Amino acid sequence: MKSSLINELGSSAFGSDAHNANRPFVLLFLSAQCPASGTLEQMMNALAPAYSGRLRFGYVNAAKAANLVQHYRIHSIPSLAIVHHESVLYLAIGVLPRRELEGVLDAAARRSCEPANPLPG
Repeated sequence: MKSSLINELGSSAFGSDAHNANRPFVLLFLSAQCPASGTLEQMMNALAPAYSGRLRFGYVNAAKAANLVQHYRIHSIPSLAIVHHESVLYLAIGVLPRRELEGVLDAAARRSCEPANPLPG
């Protein structure tokens, strides 16, 4: 079941408003043919409600939005990118352990309304 907080993004749905928002944007790059994509999606659906209002979430179907995949230099699916103020703060390939993912999301949530600086790690 998809979370109401995580919407599919196409090229037209992800524009300058996402880059200029005060909240970091968590992007999941997924593929229906990839079992690990389902694992990452389920984990993010479970975690997203705890970050409502502090982070924004979206997923990119890699087959439908190749230009976003190329723009963020995604070379493997699944991947996760955290974008804030036109900068990629964090990029991970594959499925992170839940505790590590929570740490990354906590660090990104603290950046809401702050100038962009890279996340640790």
